[in-house]
Parts: sequence; C-alpha cells; structure tokens
Amino acid sequence: MDTNKKSFSTEIYPLLVIEKAVVAYAEIADISTSSNGNCCLCTFIKKSIPIQLVIDEFGNYLIELLNNKHDIY
Repeated sequence: MDTNKKSFSTEIYPLLVIEKAVVAYAEIADISTSSNGNCCLCTFIKKSIPIQLVIDEFGNYLIELLNNKHDIY
C-alpha cells in the first residue's frame, strides 16, 4: 500500500475546500487530513491510480474549486 503526504496552506485553500475535494476523491484514494494552524496535512493512500498522479490532480482540483466558489458555499 503506497502512501504519501502533502501539505496545503489553509490561507490559500480553506478547510471547507479541502474537505470537499477529499469527498470527491474518495473513490480514487483514501485521504485523511489533519490541520494545525494555517496548514492542512493530507495523507494519500493509493487505491488504484499512481499516488503522485492523485496528489497532483488533487491540487488541481483544489484550484478548480476555488475558481468556482459558488459550488462550495
């Protein structure tokens, strides 16, 4: 089982955005989060797609969600 971690600034990506992305990616990877201050650490556990690809696309999805804020709130 492959795992990897990536930290996201909550000053850029609000926790609500990250949580929405985690739900959207549930079929692709298991993602757990922990936050401390202005940082959210995401731990990605591979299901079927290479984990680095999942992490990269997850970051892109966060940006997409920010660009479409009306879909979040």
